[in-house]
Amino acid sequence: MNKSDKLLVQIQEIADFVGLSVKTVKKLAENNDMPADKIDGTWYSHKDAIEQWIFERCYSKKKLKRKAVVK
Repeated sequence: MNKSDKLLVQIQEIADFVGLSVKTVKKLAENNDMPADKIDGTWYSHKDAIEQWIFERCYSKKKLKRKAVVK
């Protein structure tokens, strides 16, 4: 099995895949806004779950509400 065949991916690979920073991906995972679990101090997710999450975020009718910025 080569690296691209892995089912579980770590946070850096998730960030690279979705085009977000590691910090943002970590925050999404910690807030349960992204399908990921912390195992022995390292965040992991299933590749298919990330692809489904992206699809739902991009194409679902129910968009996430953005928090208003108060100045």
